[in-house]
Amino acid sequence: MSQTEIFGRITKPNLVNFLRICDKERLTVQRIRYASIRSKGALIKDIMRYFYGTQNDSIITIRSKDHNPRFLELEYCTERRSFLREGRPFDCEVVSRKKPEYQIEHKKVTLNFGTLFRAKGAPDTGTVSGVASWFA
Repeated sequence: MSQTEIFGRITKPNLVNFLRICDKERLTVQRIRYASIRSKGALIKDIMRYFYGTQNDSIITIRSKDHNPRFLELEYCTERRSFLREGRPFDCEVVSRKKPEYQIEHKKVTLNFGTLFRAKGAPDTGTVSGVASWFA
């Protein structure tokens, strides 16, 4: 069975949700447009650049082509039409649409740039003090 046929067994809304998660977690080198107005064939073509699937009965296993350590193996059950992670149901739609959580902290930090950005005549400490905001 070809990769196109395997990924074709996944419903289009689930493909879109899968691509949303890939984009949110930066699992692909290039950003894949996952708009639901794109055809299912175009979505599958983009997915096949980074992932491959194997099918065993009603379970499709999705793996990263380049063995990305951040991508955990994901399964899709064609009978239940839902994703599974480690054999347990995984609500891809809720996770893909979840708003990112962040926090802004205002505190003093020390940035160390080494000697790369040392100005002429400046001491060779390589540190600069300043205030920064960090997104968690």
